Amino acid sequence: MNATAAETVRFLLNMSAGQDELDVLEFVRVWVNDQLSDTFTLERI
Repeated sequence: MNATAAETVRFLLNMSAGQDELDVLEFVRVWVNDQLSDTFTLERI
């Protein structure tokens, strides 16, 4: 299943209500890296 960026943001906002902020940011970083493949590494949000 490929979610659009907007759908992913909404999911993360909903999920973040019960999660540690750093865990959510790490999830975002990993997801973005996966979407962009190894051609780009996201160092910071």
